[in-house]
Amino acid sequence: MENVRLSYADLDGNGSINPNTEIISENNYYPGGLTHKGYNNVVTSNANGTAEKYKYQGQELEEELGKDTYAYQWRDYDPALMRFNKIDRFAEKYYDQSPYHFSKNNPIYFREIAGDSINVSNLMFKNGKLNAEGLYVLFNTISDLQDITGTSISVNSSGNLVSKDGAKDANGNLSGSSKARSYLNSVISSTKTITMSNDNSKSTQGGGIGNVNINSNQIDGNIQAAKNGGVKELSFGYSMSFLHESLHTATGALAYDPTATAATDIGDPPNTTPNATGPTVNKVNWFRTQLGLSTRSNYFWQQTSTTSPATMQWNVGGSNVNIIKTTMPAADQATRRKATNGFVNFITNFRF
Repeated sequence: MENVRLSYADLDGNGSINPNTEIISENNYYPGGLTHKGYNNVVTSNANGTAEKYKYQGQELEEELGKDTYAYQWRDYDPALMRFNKIDRFAEKYYDQSPYHFSKNNPIYFREIAGDSINVSNLMFKNGKLNAEGLYVLFNTISDLQDITGTSISVNSSGNLVSKDGAKDANGNLSGSSKARSYLNSVISSTKTITMSNDNSKSTQGGGIGNVNINSNQIDGNIQAAKNGGVKELSFGYSMSFLHESLHTATGALAYDPTATAATDIGDPPNTTPNATGPTVNKVNWFRTQLGLSTRSNYFWQQTSTTSPATMQWNVGGSNVNIIKTTMPAADQATRRKATNGFVNFITNFRF
């Protein structure tokens, strides 16, 4: 839950903590965030007044004017009432819940996180059952997104992606691409929703207000082509594909740039300019560049003749490399899906 319960510092630098002098503060909470009284009195003069304001679920406690509320990004939360004092801006998504509720009235199980506008329910379930192929897409997407953005990503009870800052280096900086992280957080904070799905009868594509389809066979093929050409999977795998396609949606384009227009900022280049990258590839190449990855030199797979293989040019370490379009061997696809299939089989056959 990320509750800051105990703060301490090795003030004398001897490699150990003296509980009498080096415990800076102690906080213990009821489930809704109200602090226990009577023994939460350990506060020393060494405390950092700003840092010590961040307590329950890592949120800032605002004590001015006797408010004693937590600043939960978009709304103020009163732990004494276990209610927010403003209506949930996403209330229309949760019609069965009070617009003032906190953590779905179950703070033991759920954590309140601002923003939740990438929905992956269609990847998790199909016809009322766990969707093994969709979960394979989801697990790969989340894993790659975490590496790309430096954030920790999970799925909440409503099937929406939520994110928080991941591990930081010795200088307090997050890993990953700052541009990709900013874009992802903007999408998650949007009042509109991008819905992900997996339909292998359709191509990988994004469009409309917020529809993104990921064809896992197509992305597996791209991963194999990249691998054969010396391009890392992260450059052309599930998350870069999702980020690319999400930028084709109105929600994604406006999250990236509130002044975006369909004519100049959402589309790909026309067939008449086969060597162009287009505005969407250019944006995603910014993410790749910040990560030190290979960048895409054109949008289209190209053929010099009807019998020649389709190729796509990439910049790999300063050199132009043509990767060849292919499919991933069935044995490799099965190996990559082994973990998700095992998880689905376990859940399906488990007897409560």
